[in-house]
Amino acid sequence: QYTPATTIRVLSVGYANLEQAPQLVTVSTSSTKNTVQVTAQLSSQGSLSAAIYRVSAAVSVPASVNAVLLQNMAASTNAANTSTLTFTGLDAATSYRVYFLTTSLVGVKSTLAQVLDSVQSVDTACCKTLTGTLSAASVVEQQAVSNLLALSLSSAPSASLTVAIQLYAISSGTGAATLHPSSLFPASFAVTSLTTSSTQLRASLPSLPAGTYEYRVVLSGDAAGEFSVEYAGNQQRIEVLSAITEPPVPVLSSATFASDGSFVSIVFSADTNRG
Repeated sequence: QYTPATTIRVLSVGYANLEQAPQLVTVSTSSTKNTVQVTAQLSSQGSLSAAIYRVSAAVSVPASVNAVLLQNMAASTNAANTSTLTFTGLDAATSYRVYFLTTSLVGVKSTLAQVLDSVQSVDTACCKTLTGTLSAASVVEQQAVSNLLALSLSSAPSASLTVAIQLYAISSGTGAATLHPSSLFPASFAVTSLTTSSTQLRASLPSLPAGTYEYRVVLSGDAAGEFSVEYAGNQQRIEVLSAITEPPVPVLSSATFASDGSFVSIVFSADTNRG
């Protein structure tokens, strides 16, 4: 028998959120070459945040809830408890993971475990592009032209890529194309995943006899399937003119106002004698 003076009473108090973070009910994704759009329906009203990571990146998962919030991609739900988010500026033909975080109307957020469980995989559409641009459509015979061709990539390859340039002579009679023993130089480039989209590959034209020529770009390597080749203005042919023939008058290719309207950028089909 214990006396009242020796009785010990222990009160245990626990806390729990009266409201939980909304649950993901449905998630749908769609993608283009450079965008990923996600639409999610939540179990209750609140807001949806998301973060996207390239699968091949050194950091491909969020390390914390704040890592999702730092991407600053969020939207409140509508009357149907649905939110839509769009990621832009992505690379084509690339695999990504999207992680979601929900927040209730009173500010309760998903846990990191819930964020990691919410992952959705999505691939952007093919393809990345490699674009060839000629600085002039006609040149003078027996004169080499530096940097006649510029090649630019829309984004870096995921693996090794070899870019080869072939030069064909076009018959004036039949129009048949014959591989020419001389090519632009360098005739090939090795591109890696470290190459940035701002990098331009430049090739020069050797001195050639008068005639019509056509360049073609051939891709090989592990990442060749990621790219399609485009020719700016559908211009692949190079007219090599006789030294005694007057070159054609340059044609206006484009005229673009600067964003602030302070100047106009004008591009011609060939070099002009006007500044």
